[in-house]
Amino acid sequence: MNKVLSTACLALLLMSACKNGENRMAEIKDLSHLEEKTDGNWLVNLEYLPAAMAKGDTMEYCFTVNIRAKDPAKPIEADDPKFSFGTDSLFCIITQTDTLFPVFTTRVANGKLTGLQYMVIFDKAAVPENDRLVFLFKDWLFTNRKLEFILPVMDIHTIDSLSLHI
Repeated sequence: MNKVLSTACLALLLMSACKNGENRMAEIKDLSHLEEKTDGNWLVNLEYLPAAMAKGDTMEYCFTVNIRAKDPAKPIEADDPKFSFGTDSLFCIITQTDTLFPVFTTRVANGKLTGLQYMVIFDKAAVPENDRLVFLFKDWLFTNRKLEFILPVMDIHTIDSLSLHI
């Protein structure tokens, strides 16, 4: 009787732990998608890559910027070097007192003909905690405009906290 009861308790504990992990993952996914902007024929999506997905590195803020054509039948000439070189000058974070440039940017091979993806990494120590932060994409590749994304710092901290405890 005790063996059956302890087995049932263990099974319930494991099921609740799995469900809790699923709920956390869903919450992280919802919070990670920061903002999407539409400009002309392009959709630009900014997402935050949680610390746990960035190999537990809590010293950096890692973002992905996805650019895709509204029309899926319209491919991008992705072989053009302009999409891969000098990408560090495309992105910055603007605070109330400073402009911060990324420590690393790279184009991510995503296998899509109608879109590009960039990974942009900033030094967390350089970013003020209680400031109004704006992620700026100086898009001279697609729209020839500056696209501003407001960064919800508290949501980013929540995402990191959840992701490190899954």
